[in-house]
Amino acid sequence: MYPLAMHKGSYEKAKTIVCEKSFKFLDDAFENKEIPPAKCNTQVMDNNIALAGKPGIQGTPAIIFPDGRVVPGYMPADSLIKEWDAAPLESNRICRRTNGWRE
Repeated sequence: MYPLAMHKGSYEKAKTIVCEKSFKFLDDAFENKEIPPAKCNTQVMDNNIALAGKPGIQGTPAIIFPDGRVVPGYMPADSLIKEWDAAPLESNRICRRTNGWRE
C-alpha cells in the first residue's frame, strides 16, 4: 500500500486495510465509503513510503525496470513491453528468475 497525501484520509484507510487484510475495505475505500479505524499498530505504510523514496518514487503508478530505471506515471502496454525488452538481457533474466518466471 502506498497512500498518497493528496487523498484525504488515505493513510488511515490504508492502515485499516493492511491491519484487517480486507479486500472489502479496499473496495470500500475506492468507493469513498467510510471504513473503521485500524485495530492494529502497523508501520507498513511508513516502510513502503521510505522504501519508495530510495529510488525517488513519489507517487503511483511507478515502474522500476530490471536495469534500475524508474519511470513515473502511466505507460501504455506496448511501450512498457518495448522498454522491458530494451533492458539488458542479464537484468531481465535475473528479474524473471527472482519472480519465478520461466524463460
